[in-house]
Amino acid sequence: MLIKRPQSQIPFKKWFKRGAVTIFVLEAVGFVFTYNVWSKINTDRDSRKYLKDNFPSVLEAYYKVGEYINPNSNVRHIDYAYWASICSGTGFGLYVGLSPSEERINKIRKEISGADGGKSAAEIRSKNQKFLDILQSAAQTNKPVHLMTREELKNLNRD
Repeated sequence: MLIKRPQSQIPFKKWFKRGAVTIFVLEAVGFVFTYNVWSKINTDRDSRKYLKDNFPSVLEAYYKVGEYINPNSNVRHIDYAYWASICSGTGFGLYVGLSPSEERINKIRKEISGADGGKSAAEIRSKNQKFLDILQSAAQTNKPVHLMTREELKNLNRD
């Protein structure tokens, strides 16, 4: 004898279960993906540089969340100082993968050694020390360097 089972009160119970499971799985996959992206951004400066070049609003949101969690966070200032030092002078050419010509390398060597009749090695060292002092004082200010006006930078230079 066949036993007849009563139908469910909810007609589409099977579809609701499948939908709930699908949503749960998609949410778990999304969480794992966003955690991996956040971890990579948090630990790799090159990832932040890529975001700066291609998705600046995402990088700004990352900095804002980090500063909300830790108000003493200096990640933004350190990144901008690092990128500014890389993108100045011949460092930028090396950064993008261009190699200077042999003539340019010899000219730089002459300037550094003072054989060109230009700057002596002591002058170059004092100029480099001055730059490092300015960079250190800029790191100790509350306002980031990239937001300072020319007058503020000149005053920073005098200190």
